[in-house]
Amino acid sequence: MPILRLSYQHLSINLKKCFRYCSLFPKDYQFQKKELINMWMAHGYISRTERRKKQLEDIGEEYINELVSRSLFEQFKIMKYS
Repeated sequence: MPILRLSYQHLSINLKKCFRYCSLFPKDYQFQKKELINMWMAHGYISRTERRKKQLEDIGEEYINELVSRSLFEQFKIMKYS
């Protein structure tokens, strides 16, 4: 847990809000990227003021990529069977 705490402490304020929001869900809950970004936008955790020219969805993608790169999120693939 100390490494997780260190990674968390170095997040921006908005990223911390987004990460904390995820704690409302069960430990192994698997978010769909668009679903999570939409929830963050609905709660006001993503703002255009920080990167005015970008769409909120693009900023949300950047947030997810940042959380993955810091090993706070893990990516998974959905397998679809015919």
